[in-house]
Amino acid sequence: MTWSWTTFESIAMGIGSLATAAAAGFTAWMVFLTKKGIEQNRDQHRDTFRPMLVFVPHHGASQEARAHVVQVIAAQPTIKFWGTIRNIGTGPAISGKMKLRVRGLEGYGPDPFDLPPIAAGEAYGKVGEHIPVPTPHRPQFNETDAQLAPGEHWEIVLEYEDVFGRTFHTSHTKNPQLPWTTIGRGPAPKGRDPAVDAEIMQAMDLASRPGANHAASVS
Repeated sequence: MTWSWTTFESIAMGIGSLATAAAAGFTAWMVFLTKKGIEQNRDQHRDTFRPMLVFVPHHGASQEARAHVVQVIAAQPTIKFWGTIRNIGTGPAISGKMKLRVRGLEGYGPDPFDLPPIAAGEAYGKVGEHIPVPTPHRPQFNETDAQLAPGEHWEIVLEYEDVFGRTFHTSHTKNPQLPWTTIGRGPAPKGRDPAVDAEIMQAMDLASRPGANHAASVS
């Protein structure tokens, strides 16, 4: 087999192309890793200033104590929250709002209550006193609704931001079968009526029993 200069030149060009492609791929990979590292460092830096608001009932979060967290002053009308809102995070909480979801339903409750900025380690409200929230009556939540609210299943929802504009939420529920506190990033997820969940669970239980399909077809 005869090797000409053209053959060697072609091989050299091929090797050069492969080397160039490999170098480009390595460079792109390094750029990706660099960007990822910057983003991770940025997130870690921001997390050092993350706020974390929680509602702290004066008498704890036992089943009995939860029943007395939300109260109503009929004459004003005002809903009272028996506790304080504390920032147990490491950064200030700004643009905060407190919402009461009666029966866990979004929009079924008083208008959201604006909170002042709360610095890390600080609290809104005083120990041994209520946080009063005015509740002007409206068609979606009238005086009767407000009177019945303490006896219903409810959620206290806190939504707030950090100094970088990121949104966080904290939810507290009256339901003793669920954790008192749930914390997450972003706006709070939509609530669900516990009565509806109970009906779904009952229907699933009936459907799993022997003969359920036959009974359903007969009826």
